[in-house]
Amino acid sequence: MFFISLRLIAYIRVSTKDQEKAGSYKTQEQQIEQWAKQNNYSIVDTFQDLAVTGSVLERPEFQKMLESLKKVDGLVFVHTDRFSRADPIETIIIQRQIFSLKKRIFSVIEGEITEETLEQLLLTFIGSYSNAQYIKIAEEKRIAGMKRKMVELKAEGKNWGRPRKKFNIKQYLELREKGILKSNIARIFGMSHDTLNRHLKWNKIGDIGPKKNKEKRKNKK
Repeated sequence: MFFISLRLIAYIRVSTKDQEKAGSYKTQEQQIEQWAKQNNYSIVDTFQDLAVTGSVLERPEFQKMLESLKKVDGLVFVHTDRFSRADPIETIIIQRQIFSLKKRIFSVIEGEITEETLEQLLLTFIGSYSNAQYIKIAEEKRIAGMKRKMVELKAEGKNWGRPRKKFNIKQYLELREKGILKSNIARIFGMSHDTLNRHLKWNKIGDIGPKKNKEKRKNKK
């Protein structure tokens, strides 16, 4: 069986100085070399962007790599995120330009990237983007509706939100005098313990229990 070995260039990228010091680029290089050997491909050149973010396409070695593609059969990298972390549409446009040169794109981890897989990726991205936009628009409408409602209620002299629970000071003092715990009084009033404490603070009422009430009566006499 007649087999033609492809001549490829390798692209390697690490994002930070720490990754560079840790030798992450060497690991990528080894992975690519092993993959090429298994597939009987030749790596004729390697381009490395070290401690460079993948969110921009204007990377020195990245641009050189794109120019050098004209002389070989294709490109290989370990994973797509090593190739680019830029806007998905921009990344797809770059890969389409590579395909327009009749060159092939390989990922050691993901396999060969073809025009068909690229189209599928584009459709997936558009679907995700549309869904995100729909959620954003729906949330903006909800917030705008709430603001309109607040303005209307304010004009009518009404409060926004849940109505405040009624707090009967006299009933509270009577219940405390009987030795009923504050937590149980909160249940009787149909409010949380925190809400009860807020009412006590607003009405400047201390935590008055049976003993304190008796002492206050003695002092009054």
